[in-house]
Amino acid sequence: MARERLTDLTSDINLDEQPAKRRRKTGLHQHGRNFIAESGKDNAPIEEVGQVCNVSPKQCRIFKYNDREYDLLTKERVEDLIESFLKPGIGQLEPVIARRDPTRKAQYEIIAGTRRLFAATWIAENTSVDFKLKVIVRDMTEIEALQIMRAENDESEPPSPYERAFSTAMQISDIFSGNASDYCNAMGESTSSINALLAFTQIPMECLDAYVSKLDIPINHAVRLRAELKSNEGQGGFKKFMIAEAKKLASTHEESEPSKVLKRLLDSAKAPAKKEKKLQKEVTKTYAVGKNKGAIKAKISKTRLTTISLSKECWEDKSAALEAINQFMQDVYGK
Repeated sequence: MARERLTDLTSDINLDEQPAKRRRKTGLHQHGRNFIAESGKDNAPIEEVGQVCNVSPKQCRIFKYNDREYDLLTKERVEDLIESFLKPGIGQLEPVIARRDPTRKAQYEIIAGTRRLFAATWIAENTSVDFKLKVIVRDMTEIEALQIMRAENDESEPPSPYERAFSTAMQISDIFSGNASDYCNAMGESTSSINALLAFTQIPMECLDAYVSKLDIPINHAVRLRAELKSNEGQGGFKKFMIAEAKKLASTHEESEPSKVLKRLLDSAKAPAKKEKKLQKEVTKTYAVGKNKGAIKAKISKTRLTTISLSKECWEDKSAALEAINQFMQDVYGK
């Protein structure tokens, strides 16, 4: 999947801190028509430019670099829009912002208004209403489209960090040739905030699937998981134990609270990691049998080879010798 592929792409992104230009607040959600009328040259048909057009939702497709993941939208998530669109005298209050589809797969590419397009499509497909979507058409570059989309999202219902992370990684890779600093300058973002956001793309997808809803995962959870995996990447099995626990959580979703999911993922890897570290150390211990304090010498090598040397006293008091050996196993293995 494209989102899984971004894990490799973002590993090479340069996020060295540098001052970022402040992004101009457009107020697009409230004044979209004015913003469109005052910026750039228009190549779209003159009758469409700056005008509100009523089009079929089937004539539209979503902007490739949209922050909001269309496939995660549901009727329940846009119930307010559906009710408003169907209410006489209200309908669609704000038109969506679009451009002519550069791929020609559809007539219009929706830059801002993903939820409104979903609501309109749902009405068209599930009711007898011949609903037309209100659209304002404008020609714009990819960067201008990103800026308009982000301004709209800032002033309405922001996408989840999970959604933004993968779209941002794709935007940096495709539009800014992998240069995160250029992206930050164009979008008015700090490199530290983008570095944190991209943590979602740099941890195994299984860890994200462990949560009941990816949309509810806080940024700091992704950052902590990335840091934990990175700090222990040299320890064999660490990642394996975390993924195994993640798959278990995903199969049952027995933990609904994100904080509990994070704790289980982190704890699942900590115990095995400590055990691995112990076994990689060479350990030598002596144990007494009778009056001989060094009757048993037990040693475990770095390759986990265990050697136990017994003195003659052990043969004279076998129960004491076995007790000392059991103590050694307890000390080293915790068993």
